[in-house]
Amino acid sequence: MTYSAGICIQGARVVLRELRPGDAAGIYSYARDPAVTRHTHWDAHADITVTEQTLALWLAETAATPRLVFNLAVEHDELLVGVVRLAVTSTVHRRGEFGYALAPDRWGQGLGTEVAGLLVAFGFDTLALHRIEAVCHPDNQGSRRVLEKAGLRYEGRIRDHMFVRGQWRDSLSYAILAAERQPSPAAPVLCPGCRRSPTGRTTVFPAERPDFMTGEGADVTSWDLTARGVRGIGLIEEGDDLAEIIERALLDEGHTLTGDEVLVVAQKLVSKAEGRVVLLADVAPSERARRLAERTGRDPRICQLYLDEAAAVLEVKGRHVVTVDRRGIKGTGSGVDASNAGPRGEGRAVLLPVDPDASARRIRDGLRDRLGVRVAVIISDSLGLDHRDGAYGAAIGLAGIRHLEEPDGERDLYGNPARPVMNRVDELASTASIIMGQTDAGLGVVVIRGASYTIDENATIQRLIVGPPRPDVDADLAHDR
Repeated sequence: MTYSAGICIQGARVVLRELRPGDAAGIYSYARDPAVTRHTHWDAHADITVTEQTLALWLAETAATPRLVFNLAVEHDELLVGVVRLAVTSTVHRRGEFGYALAPDRWGQGLGTEVAGLLVAFGFDTLALHRIEAVCHPDNQGSRRVLEKAGLRYEGRIRDHMFVRGQWRDSLSYAILAAERQPSPAAPVLCPGCRRSPTGRTTVFPAERPDFMTGEGADVTSWDLTARGVRGIGLIEEGDDLAEIIERALLDEGHTLTGDEVLVVAQKLVSKAEGRVVLLADVAPSERARRLAERTGRDPRICQLYLDEAAAVLEVKGRHVVTVDRRGIKGTGSGVDASNAGPRGEGRAVLLPVDPDASARRIRDGLRDRLGVRVAVIISDSLGLDHRDGAYGAAIGLAGIRHLEEPDGERDLYGNPARPVMNRVDELASTASIIMGQTDAGLGVVVIRGASYTIDENATIQRLIVGPPRPDVDADLAHDR
């Protein structure tokens, strides 16, 4: 559903409306109170600057497209008395979670129960969620009563759920399903034209965007796609846990994964973590490698790595050695690369991962274990084409995403039956490559949101590869005859 004036939900006594840049003072008035934060995972705001920074983050989430997070102000008696948050944590599984904080002078008046009920109604009626979750501190008896009165069921204790103020803390888990919701005697009023609402345009799931929630009625357009480079990944060393590093970088940026994103991870990060970095001083070039080096003007040791990693040498064109590597990928130099391998004086080269599909699965499974979401993962590299100059981003490993998109039952602009076959994974890898750059950008992980794709738990890049004919004799050897 699309609202021309933002979100405003009118309850019996409270109003939930969009946050505004001028709300910092109202939020600070209660967020500085240690009584408010006694059971929260965030600390009391030391000064209003903290509140202003927090509010800026909330407003940035609100501005994201597609919108998956709803940070709303709570008004009572036309005063800001709290903030609520409802986040769509998975559009595939139609799952969301919410939380809230209210000023202490409004406690014990039933406002928390009304707020929770409005959020549940909004989540089920407007966002078409199937499941809504919430957690609270085990000692927070007030929140436990609020959640139970709002219809959420206690599902158990999550051990060491949060690391708060230097120690691990358990949480109590509550949830409600759409089928369990009890009819409300007074339905909330969703009033997009309310005078409290700010100007601007907000796209909400799912009425005009049913494809994100149900997979039906696809209506995805180019302006729905967003791609964001993840900062803070840092330099990767052998043995590093990429899922852990990506999780930490996402959390540091305040970025939430919902399970519908595609993560594109640069091959070089994966190769370094998996120990696929070679010291050229340890490489002994063969006579064949020396001949190839003379022909191409390249380091004989690099040429030896080309040959070691190649299943076939297809062509030698000037300085370029066109190969099919051991994974069946056609490119130049078997994917061997000395750029961003380390300080030039150390003489290092990076090889492709042994099994990029397995690498993608490890990252995907690691993020699932840590964040509870199953995103798609693409391992990307820069490849070249015989008939075009320059390099482009391409997929070399997959997890959770089908190699091709083959929609059935579609028609073209003139009503003719059409069944396009699209290489979606290379499209996404190329999109990410623009953000990653090729030199010192340091953005080796890109999160893409809004892309339509088919989930495939058995995905493999091998289904995408249409291997070129292998020569009877490698091109460099044929030249030497």
